[in-house]
Amino acid sequence: MENDSIKKLEELLNDGILSQEEFESKKAEVLNNENLKENNISGEKPNDFEPSKEKSEKKSKNLIIGVLLISVAVVGYIFLSQPTKIELAFEECSLLEGLNVGLDSDGKGLFLDGKGEEDYSGVSFYKQMCVLEELEMPSTVENKLYNTNSLMGVRSAEWDDISIEWSYHPDSGFNLTINEG
Repeated sequence: MENDSIKKLEELLNDGILSQEEFESKKAEVLNNENLKENNISGEKPNDFEPSKEKSEKKSKNLIIGVLLISVAVVGYIFLSQPTKIELAFEECSLLEGLNVGLDSDGKGLFLDGKGEEDYSGVSFYKQMCVLEELEMPSTVENKLYNTNSLMGVRSAEWDDISIEWSYHPDSGFNLTINEG
């Protein structure tokens, strides 16, 4: 009887239903039960080692759930790690963060403090326009920008998922705030 039970366990191990650890544990139980029977210490029957259908189904469900969780995590990572449009424009136009350039930590906001007649340390109008062109600014918005004067105050415009606010004064230059989303 010992050999039959162990042979069944070996078949289950070879079929991948039992792990090596489970096999060793069950084999020890079989041998222990056989020793108990021989010594008449216990009249219990040895356990039936046929795998239950529930155990196989549970393993399958756990495997499916594991694969789904990993898939969701990978897709989430890929989606969240993609640079924003503003970050791409920031890099394409060779901007550096500093006193006159502020990029939000989530990459969805950018402030550009422009150069003026009395403000020499700001960002050039050329660099500001580079960012807006990378963000595919429509010509109607570009028209508004070029026709802004110091008496107009803060102006704004939106396209796609981009919104901007700007002001202009000859002394302080063109100041621009860009938001995405």
